[in-house]
Amino acid sequence: MTLLGQTVNSWRDGEGRDFADLLRAVDATGAVGRVRFTSPHPFFLGERVMAAMAECATAAPHLHLPVQSGSDRLLKLMRRNYTSAEFLKKAARLRSLIGDLALTSDFIVGFPGETEEDFQATLELAAAADLDSAYCFSFSPREGTEAAAFGDTVPEEMKQSRLRVLLDAVEANMARKLDAMLGKPVRVLLETETDGRTQYHYRARLDAPGVPGSFVDAVVTGRTDTALKAKSLQSIASPHTGVVSLRQ
Repeated sequence: MTLLGQTVNSWRDGEGRDFADLLRAVDATGAVGRVRFTSPHPFFLGERVMAAMAECATAAPHLHLPVQSGSDRLLKLMRRNYTSAEFLKKAARLRSLIGDLALTSDFIVGFPGETEEDFQATLELAAAADLDSAYCFSFSPREGTEAAAFGDTVPEEMKQSRLRVLLDAVEANMARKLDAMLGKPVRVLLETETDGRTQYHYRARLDAPGVPGSFVDAVVTGRTDTALKAKSLQSIASPHTGVVSLRQ
């Protein structure tokens, strides 16, 4: 099950229950085999949510936590309400609770006014966060947003150059992470007869067909550039799969 919403981890109901309570409630049903949520905001990632992730058996040991930049100056302009140090502190805390955590993120390069120093700060954060992967984009103004009024001040050629450097760094770390998975057990939720997602959100291809929507215990035997190859061991029926949209 995927809990879906803008800044999903800021969710609260009218009776004082928060997102940590929701994770625990879903876990307690016994009707869901794996729970993910997207997209959370680092500002709202507090101790209660991190503890719920660590303590709920169905919570996937993966979090996609968009950071956008490693430059505190740009984070302030983006109104992200956290610093690079605060982001890294939360990532470290979550890893201390979930030892096998897979952490992914988002980055924007070429935000208006981005200097070489700002970009280097982004590269440093990406390395320090030890990300499993990241979605990386170059800035493009969107009509009606505050950032559009700043002007598109970074030349397109420079944006693309910086984007390539960042992608190379992210992809190199992803390759290292995939290599480290060799020989490890994984549980794959099949999306097709042979392809699915592990608990760490890596794509995986199995050596034998199974039933889409079911879980398959497997062991990693190899990899491609972006996915794992695995040998099937045991198929397990999935209690339920689906996406739940949370209105804020």
